[in-house]
Amino acid sequence: MKFLSLPSIKKRNVVFFDKFIEDFHVYSTPKDGNSLEDYEDAGGYSKESLCFCLSDGATESPFSKELAALLVDNFVNQPIPDDNLKQALLNTVTQAQSRWLDIIKDRELPWYAEQKISAGSHATFTGLRITLLPAKSLKDKLKRVVKIKWETVGVGDSCFFIVRDNELFKAFPIENVDDFNNTPQLISSIEPLDEERIAYDSGIIQKGDKLYLMTDAMALWFLKSSLNGDKPWDTLQSIDSMETFVSLIDTLRAGKEIKNDDVTGITMRF
Repeated sequence: MKFLSLPSIKKRNVVFFDKFIEDFHVYSTPKDGNSLEDYEDAGGYSKESLCFCLSDGATESPFSKELAALLVDNFVNQPIPDDNLKQALLNTVTQAQSRWLDIIKDRELPWYAEQKISAGSHATFTGLRITLLPAKSLKDKLKRVVKIKWETVGVGDSCFFIVRDNELFKAFPIENVDDFNNTPQLISSIEPLDEERIAYDSGIIQKGDKLYLMTDAMALWFLKSSLNGDKPWDTLQSIDSMETFVSLIDTLRAGKEIKNDDVTGITMRF
């Protein structure tokens, strides 16, 4: 078996991304009435690691948008230890907590803010990694058969969806609308994250699959619409710019179809 160096893997992943992933978009918009300064979600990806993720900072806790940004930055840019995505998230949290403490330690804050900081910041998280699997047989190699694995990890109500053959194929980690509530699982900026609290799933991507990552407001709309027999992915398919995305979210908010919250999404098609 031929082993590739890390630079070669990164280069191969970039080629893979450009060749196989279509209609790739990252969208975001702050809560209605807020500015971008108040936006507490974060979303990011790396072509070199083929990692994609979102984090939703909890509004009630201070410096949660900083925590969300650190979680995203660490997850997409770190090497995956021993091919273990749960361990990658645990490492991500540990590194983000250290950097979060560095950010706040020199800030001059009023006493009430310092009291809140002692309880830490909090955020939800969902991450996705795409892996190109090696051909298992000479026949597959000669036919250039490509198998692509997806893996996802999550804490809380930021979600991952797969649409296959024009139907909702996977909803992760929340499958039922009633499971969205005001007390989701959260990652803390000061408390260790127990591995048992990390949800995990994996599978093989099929040609034509559409993959989505969404923070909770949009995820609830997407899941509810899907379970009602609608096809919200058709609506998202028509989005081709940040302007049309913001217009869609404004329309959904006006119709009370989603709650007024920061909204972030990543879309792609294979």
